[in-house]
Amino acid sequence: MNPHPPPTTPSPPPTSHLSNHHQQEKKPPLLTLSPELHLQITSHLPLLPDIYSLQATCTYFYTLLPQPSHSALLAAETTDYAIAHDLYTCRYCLRLRPGSVFADRMLRRGRGRYGRDRAKRFCVDCGVLPRGEGEGEEARYGAGALVRVEGELRGCL
Repeated sequence: MNPHPPPTTPSPPPTSHLSNHHQQEKKPPLLTLSPELHLQITSHLPLLPDIYSLQATCTYFYTLLPQPSHSALLAAETTDYAIAHDLYTCRYCLRLRPGSVFADRMLRRGRGRYGRDRAKRFCVDCGVLPRGEGEGEEARYGAGALVRVEGELRGCL
């Protein structure tokens, strides 16, 4: 008779309490729909805040949904949401950005929210970039230019 008991292998912990959902990754029901249906559904949603929020949820929706046009962004900046969050359109990066990234003169008079030249508005980040693809192109705000943002003078490098 063997004085030593046979070695035992540890048994895995019972997994009966785990549902199949936790053992295997499932897509949320919305993501199981076809891209065509996603585009059809989102065509009925407003740009702000719904489309922007949906694009922020995952890479899939960010890449699937078309980027809004300049005119759509200009229309969106007049919504209650954009006004409450101080959002304005930049014509070059085609984004809604907070007023704090625009020079003060871009938010007043003709380039203000309802101004006739609002389509010409651009943010400071785009203003310091060269205008074109070619070398030697001048930036909209040249080196050393002073730009007033929220009442404070800032120098461009």
